[in-house]
Amino acid sequence: MRQTPQFSPPESLSQGYTIKDRKGVWYVSFSVRGEGQQRYSLGTKDRVEAERLAYQRWVHACMLVQNGQSLTHRGFSDVAEEFIATIEKDVEHDRKDGYHITRYVPVIRRYLIGYFGSRQIKAISASDIEGYWDWRRDYWLSGVRRSEKLPPTRTEEVTPLF
Repeated sequence: MRQTPQFSPPESLSQGYTIKDRKGVWYVSFSVRGEGQQRYSLGTKDRVEAERLAYQRWVHACMLVQNGQSLTHRGFSDVAEEFIATIEKDVEHDRKDGYHITRYVPVIRRYLIGYFGSRQIKAISASDIEGYWDWRRDYWLSGVRRSEKLPPTRTEEVTPLF
């Protein structure tokens, strides 16, 4: 007879979950280190079904945490702005050169945030990134900024070989 291995949650997840009845609908709650208390409506009034759904939700959260994924839904623009704040802080504390702000921050805001906006990080796929590159190639030629003057390009002096 084959035995199923016992499920053990990652250390960052609380040991177990709690279900509560609120106005006839059941909810599950559990804690995740670094992400705080998680609460979800189970969308049922049946306690037996609530127990099953709560366990399912908790195991799913455990799997996400074990794979290094976040339980919260964060928008791209929020994450990008946090990244920009990190760059600015690193420049302020002399961990990075000042050109990181002048060169990278405008690119992040104009192109990356301009394209992905507040889309959820989890929802961005490889095909979305391919779409970004296509959009980015056309940005100045036929896209949003076609009526604006192209930004100056850095050209190096070419020395003829012959």
